[in-house]
Order: sequence, then structure tokens, then C-alpha cells
Amino acid sequence: KMKPGHSLTAEQESGNIYDECAVKLYFEGTMIGYIPRTNNRRIYKLIEDGRLFVLRISKIDPYAEYWNKCEVEVELID
Repeated sequence: KMKPGHSLTAEQESGNIYDECAVKLYFEGTMIGYIPRTNNRRIYKLIEDGRLFVLRISKIDPYAEYWNKCEVEVELID
């Protein structure tokens, strides 16, 4: 079960017809959704540039709309 503090992985979805910067999120190998279009360009660029980063769940709201249940924080690794 996902909890705050758990790590996620991210993957670009270059062929997405709705969003050219789509980024899929995975928890333990299972796709759980996408980073919202309003926030995905920076993550898409980090992946494209080969930058290392960690995505962690910062908040889960079980009562939120399904597209807004999980907040994620990004930590760059230099």
C-alpha cells in the first residue's frame, strides 16, 4: 500500500497524443497515473537530460478526486 515517504519512478510517454511532455508514475512497477500537465515539463526535461532524481510521495488524500489523490516531491541527486 502506498504511503507518504514511499518512492516512485517516472517514465516519459513521448507518443502521448494529449500531452507531448507526459510523464507516467509507477509504484513498485505498477503504473499509478501521470504527473499533471501543469507540473510535468520539468520532470520530463530531467528525464530527457539524464538527471538523477528521487520522487517521493509527500501526501495522500483518499477523499480527493482520483487524479489528485497523491502529491509528489522531487529531490535532485547531484
